Amino acid sequence: MNDIQAFFSEVERGDIETVRAMVAAAPALVRARDAELAERLVTRHPSLRSAVDRDGTSLADHAASAADPALGRLFGR
Repeated sequence: MNDIQAFFSEVERGDIETVRAMVAAAPALVRARDAELAERLVTRHPSLRSAVDRDGTSLADHAASAADPALGRLFGR
């Protein structure tokens, strides 16, 4: 399992503390290109909309800078 798969697996499980730690260690994880999966995760875990990485950068900001504009739209950007 690669890092992105592990990240989404933890999000699907609802392990917010592990997800926070993973994002803090590797913020690029939130730039995963699967907008459909990201939408499912954000719908299931709305708190992700306001989550931040260890530097205080919101997941919404990371999503807005992703190559796939659909990710930014998930966060209203």
